[in-house]
Amino acid sequence: FSTMTQHVYFASLAGSTMTDGQLISTAVDIDTALALAQTYAPAEIKIIDSANISTPKSITADITIGSAGFSRKTIMFTSTTASINVQTAGSLQFSSVILDGLSLSRTQAPLMVMGNCSLYNTDIKNSISGAMGGAVNVSGAASLYMERGLITLCSASYGGGIYCSPNSTLGIGPGAIVTGNTATMGLGGDVFLDPSATYTNTGGTVGNLYQ
Repeated sequence: FSTMTQHVYFASLAGSTMTDGQLISTAVDIDTALALAQTYAPAEIKIIDSANISTPKSITADITIGSAGFSRKTIMFTSTTASINVQTAGSLQFSSVILDGLSLSRTQAPLMVMGNCSLYNTDIKNSISGAMGGAVNVSGAASLYMERGLITLCSASYGGGIYCSPNSTLGIGPGAIVTGNTATMGLGGDVFLDPSATYTNTGGTVGNLYQ
């Protein structure tokens, strides 16, 4: 994943839609920041305080979302349809943030990955899905890499934390922890891997793994 960015946009909960987002004092809301980042990708979004996702968001470019300052900021999925969908042409990196599903029952994972996604020092919690993948669904030839983060308190029919479909790739790196999740159908309480999925673990912790 590329870490070089040409544009940085600041987002805040009360951000304006009428400013450029290029300074903390001209922060925009998360919707505007995502639109700007995709237009001028590769780009980075820095969250000042917190952010609310209320509708599905489609990622089709190279974007990094992180926290401004030293503390991790929280991205809250505030409706049952809220999600971030990384399309096949998209590449999304989360760095030092917390994704909170607010324990709302939804029809899919809040993070749907059809392209490339990485989680660095990023937690996902409190997400309830009636489908595959409580926190993350990795679909098709997509890939997910996780390092120094926690996925917990999530549930789904299969893959309470992460669900990996045929031909997908999952990498669990140092310090990554996926535990304390639930598969309501009994398979893959923390991670469900299709037999054709590629899986590597280089120092992380996965509780209940089905493959």
